[in-house]
Amino acid sequence: MHGMSDMHVPHGNSCPSYTTSVTVSITTAIPDNSTEISTSVTVSGLATVPVDVILTLDIDHPRPSDLIVTIDNFNGYSEIVWNNESNPSSEIIVRAFPSDDAVNGTYNVHIEDTVSGQSGTLLGWDLYIVSNWD
Repeated sequence: MHGMSDMHVPHGNSCPSYTTSVTVSITTAIPDNSTEISTSVTVSGLATVPVDVILTLDIDHPRPSDLIVTIDNFNGYSEIVWNNESNPSSEIIVRAFPSDDAVNGTYNVHIEDTVSGQSGTLLGWDLYIVSNWD
């Protein structure tokens, strides 16, 4: 796992925004037939509230439509970002985290294969976060 945090002041805006990109490099089997796997990453050093959260998934599975992928955070918010879709996007804008909530903490990705017969592999995921001061 590695991460990078930067501060940016958008042109014409006096409020700086902070960004981080965290890569979770992991090779984990996704067993079939409703066994969930979970991975997490802790983010720190950002401003207080999220502006944008983008999740990028690297999954190798012969039938992506078997999968349900959920992201959640330390504040109890969660979103299903991949719900038995046959051709899902690997880059997902996460809308579950309110813009008036804290941004620094642990984020979890959960993957469940809901159909038996085919298994796959989680090859990793990235979390890109932009934050501002409240």
